[in-house]
Amino acid sequence: MEEKESLYPYVTKNETQILIRIISQLYPYFQSIPVLTGRHDLDRVADIAVTEGHEKDFFWALEFSTRFFAELFYNGFLPIATRLEPFPPRSPSLASQILQIVPSLERSVTSSSGLVVLLPKLHAERCLVEDWKQVHVGKNSRKRAKKYHISFDLDIEQVMKQCVEQHGENWLYPPVQAAFRSIQKTPVELRRKKSKTKAAVDKERPPVRLHSVELWEKATGSLVAGEIGYAVGSVYTSLTGFYTKNSTGMIQMLSMAGVLRTSGYELWDLGMSLPYKIDLGAKNVPRAQFISRLRELRDRCPLKDKHDAKSTNNAGGSRNCSRAGIIHSKKKFDARWAIDSLGRPLDSCTEDDGEAITSGDSKKLAKINITKKEKSNHRKSKGKTMKKVRKAEVEVKSVSKKRPDTSDAQPVKEQDIEVHASSSTGKRPKPDLERHGKTDAKKTISKNMQQSGSSE
Repeated sequence: MEEKESLYPYVTKNETQILIRIISQLYPYFQSIPVLTGRHDLDRVADIAVTEGHEKDFFWALEFSTRFFAELFYNGFLPIATRLEPFPPRSPSLASQILQIVPSLERSVTSSSGLVVLLPKLHAERCLVEDWKQVHVGKNSRKRAKKYHISFDLDIEQVMKQCVEQHGENWLYPPVQAAFRSIQKTPVELRRKKSKTKAAVDKERPPVRLHSVELWEKATGSLVAGEIGYAVGSVYTSLTGFYTKNSTGMIQMLSMAGVLRTSGYELWDLGMSLPYKIDLGAKNVPRAQFISRLRELRDRCPLKDKHDAKSTNNAGGSRNCSRAGIIHSKKKFDARWAIDSLGRPLDSCTEDDGEAITSGDSKKLAKINITKKEKSNHRKSKGKTMKKVRKAEVEVKSVSKKRPDTSDAQPVKEQDIEVHASSSTGKRPKPDLERHGKTDAKKTISKNMQQSGSSE
């Protein structure tokens, strides 16, 4: 059997495989896209999609386990979903036949008001931020950010509820929400084979984590924006989000970007391309380039430096791998500070600074303000120095324009200067060195002496 055909394993003895065959017969659309199960090698599937130029972005599956979701995340598939309602779409007799074949189906269909089908998506083009310097920070967003706090994983239930209220269930159906809750509560540690020839040798990967991101209004303490996303190694992927006030959605994304950069993440995956993502600074890359970049970073811990890996041991995470910091702190941080950290050196971006601004710690704030004051004074003194330099340049130019033209004057020897000076004033004239400079002193004195001789 060819590799490509292995993506369509319809006939099996398993109940899920029987249901897959029934669905493909009832819905022609599912015959045109590959089906995935928990036993597929998704790395290999992604390779086939790249090398054979899989025209469509979607696959489909009936697997909703947390491990399958983690494998999808690890290999670059987004967990989109759809709902078949009513299911089955035909006669009651057909429905009873299906339930006899797959008895466990009735509970799933009843709880979700239809049959939910997972549609893993591997985009032909992916929208990415590969360099944090690409992120465009608008003046209004930065100015308004001082009114808000940013946090991670404080209220996933409220974030998912608000996403459904704003966009409708769309694809965030109950089975998908259940998988998200489970992965956020217990990050999934996958194991990979170190070598194809040595199947017994395994190596730990960084755990696959799911995050909720919240933006809180300081004045009221209300949740005004947020999103759901996941992290694989040093790659963070945004899935869906919401906002309730103007500009809060962009403030949430920018402050989150600052936190990701501070925490050592190297790639921000925004999924499907949309105009606001391009305005933010993201760029579209082809599927092959995205897969290559993902595989380069998905086993790399999001660390600022190598020393962090030795001292970190997070609960629920891989040993000595994930950096303890803002994302895992369960605290609120100043959104303005988070946005500003996009433009600061990594060494100067610390969790303590963000917490101090949020909590109002006077001692820590004093240190931060002193640093800011020093930088401000340095900028002011630098500006004053430049003004003085420019003023001096203008004065030199004006002096050079007023200098007398001595191009036709006859050369005068030093002894002549002394004779004429003593005869006219009795004292040797003092050259105006400050005005004309040392190099022009002799010429100026020579011309003065010539004029005094002629007047006599």
